[in-house]
Amino acid sequence: MSVSITFKDTNQVEITSIVHGSISEGQEGTVQTVFITHNGENPITGCKVFITGKAAYTGSATADADKAELLAWGDASTVATFGGVQFNFDAVGSFPSSAWGTVTDKSPTNGVTVRTGVGDSVDNGIIIPTATGASSIGEVANGTSPNVRFQIRIKIPSSGTSSGTKEFDIGLQFIYIS
Repeated sequence: MSVSITFKDTNQVEITSIVHGSISEGQEGTVQTVFITHNGENPITGCKVFITGKAAYTGSATADADKAELLAWGDASTVATFGGVQFNFDAVGSFPSSAWGTVTDKSPTNGVTVRTGVGDSVDNGIIIPTATGASSIGEVANGTSPNVRFQIRIKIPSSGTSSGTKEFDIGLQFIYIS
């Protein structure tokens, strides 16, 4: 038996894309809450998230250039150049601000800033922690009521960025045994 994964927003409406809106330098985009659910009879395990270049790219540069810039923002060592794709996995703690990465702590408790070697590929995926509501590390229980959720945002550095539309895909790797 195959399994289908569904991503939903806070209204439990299925989503296929996340739009963070127009974000100026030095600003953060709108935080988006994403729920993960599936239709399998058994839990899915080994769940991890990562970013990839946008498959159907319509941005301002190229998919590879956008991904490279997002990773460079996460790799940055100064406040002015730090930013990128950030995850807050602390759903159990009501998504506290302390779970968002900073230039001095890119992986705070239950949070991650995507950067080179961390969330930049399937091999370097970020395992879904229990703080998301997962029944155990990397596990999404079966059933129609989504209980696993995380927040994502984009943080634009205050300097050293190229203007234009940035696009990327979020991947989810998992194991399902029927």
